[in-house]
Amino acid sequence: MYDALIAASDELRNADPSLPQRRAIVLLSDGEDNVSAHGLSDVVHAAQQANITIYTIAPRDRRARSAGNQVLTELAKASGRTFSSSLPPDNNRRSQPSSRI
Repeated sequence: MYDALIAASDELRNADPSLPQRRAIVLLSDGEDNVSAHGLSDVVHAAQQANITIYTIAPRDRRARSAGNQVLTELAKASGRTFSSSLPPDNNRRSQPSSRI
């Protein structure tokens, strides 16, 4: 996960500056990283240096206090955003975490 976020940060940082853009990453993840060469602090630093906002969303079946949710919270918080978890549908409507972003 961290390596993918570094790669996405690099792509956004190197985007054509003449084009209108908002630098943002939407991460749908359980927050667990298995094999990255980079760590959380590397991602936070890369995102802050490139002025990238990271929106994080966890699957609804995750435990609220899991280590993965803590990572997702830290990633979002570091870029001035909040962590969201997808919610179960309410009254036959689909959950729309994107409406909270």
